[in-house]
Amino acid sequence: MTEYERSRTMPAQPEQVFDQAANVDQMETWLPEALHVHVEDPPAVTVHEDRTDQDTSALLRAR
Repeated sequence: MTEYERSRTMPAQPEQVFDQAANVDQMETWLPEALHVHVEDPPAVTVHEDRTDQDTSALLRAR
């Protein structure tokens, strides 16, 4: 399974940033443009990759 990681410096408290980044409805704003997350039955999600036009089943965890 592929893992994606990205870092940004944000002018906010860590708790506020975590709450926003862990919000599944806003997930696509944090992912590369070619990836899209479709929530099914949390924590189960489907990740669609435009480049390959493939869907991958995944589990979403916030740490």
